[in-house]
Amino acid sequence: MRRRGAMRYLSDALLLETYEKARELKLSEDFIHLIVQEMERRSMMDKRSLMS
Repeated sequence: MRRRGAMRYLSDALLLETYEKARELKLSEDFIHLIVQEMERRSMMDKRSLMS
């Protein structure tokens, strides 16, 4: 059975903000990878690319 992560409950805007802050604070690449996976699931990668 697959576990559902809490990130699925974040709004798109909050998920994007979380990604930006995680990069800024140089948090764990594993954590950032989880954020990116959720962004990919939501087809948000274009938004992320604009912010990079």
